[in-house]
Amino acid sequence: MWFYTTDGTERQGPVAAPELQQLVDEGRVGPDDMVWTEGMANWAPLRTRTEFTVATPTAPASTEADQPASAPATPAPPPAPTLSVAPTPTPPPPDTPAADEGLLIPPKLGGWLRFAGVVTIILGALYCLSCFGILWGVLMIIGGVALLGARSTLETIPHVPVALGPFFEKLNTFFMVLGIAYIIMLAMIVLALIFYGGLLIAVFSGMANL
Repeated sequence: MWFYTTDGTERQGPVAAPELQQLVDEGRVGPDDMVWTEGMANWAPLRTRTEFTVATPTAPASTEADQPASAPATPAPPPAPTLSVAPTPTPPPPDTPAADEGLLIPPKLGGWLRFAGVVTIILGALYCLSCFGILWGVLMIIGGVALLGARSTLETIPHVPVALGPFFEKLNTFFMVLGIAYIIMLAMIVLALIFYGGLLIAVFSGMANL
């Protein structure tokens, strides 16, 4: 697809190459008008592009004598200053994904969010089983559900602005540390259950032998 400008400032398009050729044939786009398409580093006059055919008018021999008088009225010289200035305010290429430029979200942030959310919900449920931790358990369950929702929303955001990069890096570090703390806490709970379970079994076994 091609973009073109006839006044050096206003960009028009996109149009297909055949459509732009038709505009050239109709005289609506001149050989010195600037054009751009994907792959070009900058705008360029249409006459420099081999993709298009520009008809070059030839003056009859009988009017050569009148050429000096008609030369000042030729419209070609006035556009020359405009065309030389037009490439300077080059607009960004329309197909350039400038809005998508940014940083990738830390890939492990979603996993730590999910782990923290699930463990928080499990711990909240365990607190709810006790008679004194129901309120705390309900709050933990709500927080865990919120973490899972945040993780689902994060999957819809492929990039973040460069300015937010440090924030997401620190957020990833926080949930990584929280996840490691949860793992250590769960391991301690399992070891405590095994220890006290073995102790209870030993006590009951001793009582049975009496």
